Amino acid sequence: MSNETITENLHYNNKWRLALRRSPGVQYHCTAVEFPSISLTPIKLPTPVGNRYVGGKVVDFGQFTFTFKVDEDFSNYINIFEWMAGIAGSTDMAKYAELTSNVKNNIIGTAGHNIYTDGTLIALTNASNINREFNIINMFPIALGSPQFVGGNAEINLCTVSFQCDYFEILPKKT
Repeated sequence: MSNETITENLHYNNKWRLALRRSPGVQYHCTAVEFPSISLTPIKLPTPVGNRYVGGKVVDFGQFTFTFKVDEDFSNYINIFEWMAGIAGSTDMAKYAELTSNVKNNIIGTAGHNIYTDGTLIALTNASNINREFNIINMFPIALGSPQFVGGNAEINLCTVSFQCDYFEILPKKT
């Protein structure tokens, strides 16, 4: 075992905040974050002495999942709930039509892309200052958990949501 001194502070899991481009007034204070997995399928190269592999050309990103604190107005929960219901057209076809038209939430500039948005995940330092930012590109919700409300419980209600995304970027560290 080494007697090296660790000079960096460790990051606490409850120091995350998420902002979605489609709903700038809604806050997501995250208690748990799971970044999308990233995989690269290698390409097999047959040789006379056996197969060799080289890095592939296609990067695949998994789901982005986080647990957030439900605010007292439920605005962060309702925002995702209505977004998902609109994507599926399950509760109101007018909401689906709005999402698939060329209106204010459009992030790409062509009709049909209001179901996607970009998000910025902000990692805070232990002193609650911005440390790092991660951009999640073209994300949309695919699963929204159910917050549990227990009478007499003074704890904050939490909810988990999963998004599919195209990819994510790690922005340079703030100085």
